[in-house]
Amino acid sequence: MQVNSLESPREFRKSAGQSDAVRDAGLETPDNIIRYDNICYGKDPVWNLLDVYHLKGVRGLCPTIVSVHGGGWVYGDKELYQYYCMNLAQRGFTVVNFTYRLAPEHVFPAALEDVNSVFTWIADHGEEYQIDRDCLFVVGDSAGAQLASQYLALMTDADYRKLFAFTVPFDRLHVRGAGLNCGVYDTKQHILEGTDGLILHYLNFEKEKYLAQMDTISHVTEHFPPSFITTSYHDFLYRHAEPMYRLLQDLHVKCAYKVYGGEDRPEIDHVFHLNIRLEEATLCNDEECAFFRSLIGGETMSRLPVPTPHNGAKAGEIAKTVLMPGDPLRAKYIADTYLEDVVCFNTVRNMLGYTGTYQGKRISVMGGGMGMPSIGIYSYELYHFYDVDSIIRIGSAGGYADDLDVMDIVIGMGACTNSSYARQYNLPGTFAPIADYELMQRAVEVAREQGKKVRVGNILSSDVFYGDDSTAKDRWKRMGVLAVEMEAAALYMNAARAGKKALCILTISDHLYKTEELTAEQRQNGFGSMMEIALAL
Repeated sequence: MQVNSLESPREFRKSAGQSDAVRDAGLETPDNIIRYDNICYGKDPVWNLLDVYHLKGVRGLCPTIVSVHGGGWVYGDKELYQYYCMNLAQRGFTVVNFTYRLAPEHVFPAALEDVNSVFTWIADHGEEYQIDRDCLFVVGDSAGAQLASQYLALMTDADYRKLFAFTVPFDRLHVRGAGLNCGVYDTKQHILEGTDGLILHYLNFEKEKYLAQMDTISHVTEHFPPSFITTSYHDFLYRHAEPMYRLLQDLHVKCAYKVYGGEDRPEIDHVFHLNIRLEEATLCNDEECAFFRSLIGGETMSRLPVPTPHNGAKAGEIAKTVLMPGDPLRAKYIADTYLEDVVCFNTVRNMLGYTGTYQGKRISVMGGGMGMPSIGIYSYELYHFYDVDSIIRIGSAGGYADDLDVMDIVIGMGACTNSSYARQYNLPGTFAPIADYELMQRAVEVAREQGKKVRVGNILSSDVFYGDDSTAKDRWKRMGVLAVEMEAAALYMNAARAGKKALCILTISDHLYKTEELTAEQRQNGFGSMMEIALAL
């Protein structure tokens, strides 16, 4: 978006409106978003309106982004920002998108008063719309970034609040972070430079009168929220971003500074991140939300589903049932061989994940890695952040039982372990990780229907592959353990803790008391019988 700040408000509204109409042409409300429109947050029934967006299926309070739109203080409204804001909501946040009064019809401090009214409304009514008042983030771009940074300074500096007549609800809300995009921050200096005609309309051409109140930088303190500051090489406000970043660094405020695009990419210009069709916009918005996510922990994090540092899928992209081999290439093989209408939802860390259909049923398949820490991370996120109901581990195992041979199928009814994974739960005894009975029973029935022989019993989930105690396997074998693998116990414990379902189906790839074993290629591609049982569940 190219901006001529010397245009009159009327000219600017016309040119910006034409550009924004082209940008958003054809966009619609996403199928996985619920929206609440035209909620009145203040005294003006025309200007003081907001929308709230969140994912379908959200239960309880959710970390929330409040978006302050740009437009040179003279242009813009929530309708122009709805698709950008709903795109943020698809990343797992509740998003508040609002219209505020514009100059020259309404001059300073009208817009700032309206920002304050929105936060007051959130303090009073936020919980009615899945807004977590204790976990707020603020984003703003261009003039909206100026307003956002100014309001955050008001929330975090008592002396600054004394310069304004309205009451800031700083003690009723917790803003954990900010996304300041393509904005102006040293507003006093910007006004004195006299190159921006639009801000003069905002100040009613009385700039000397309002310099003290517009001097945001002097009131940015060490209490300012952690901030993700962005610009682009072709942003006409490029020079304003880095000084804000350096100021926050000097104050020891957690912050990040990102410049997008390049000298050869003129289309990546001012507020490029609003054009959600652009790859750079996706990258910017992903990275900004990941920064926000890094500021969240504990119980609040469990209410923020997607994406995660390990899984790039958006909400709704993963089915309720997930097949989980350890090897991501085996996941790709299953998707390529058995699924139709396949979409890849994750490539982060090359832990490939796919969603498609099998005999008309929607199903996902994703690698889980080697060992309990790895499957522990992926299964936890699938259960808690993506609302997956069932995870079926399909993998290889080393045989213990004398009557098992290579390529036999074992269903893990229980998973013994030498891991300390259960220690995190602080239980007053020893937990026995077990499969979901209904899934296990159905797997046995499917195997019988398909004419396949399976063994059901106890397996061992070992924390070590190259063990120092060469006799350990003998003692496990004496206890009737059928085979050894490295993941099921953690999966079963995560499922139990989440109140979800899990099952482990294994193919014997080698035998610890016999000489036969499979090649690496056979392990990757040769477990069709096991896969067909899992797919039918």
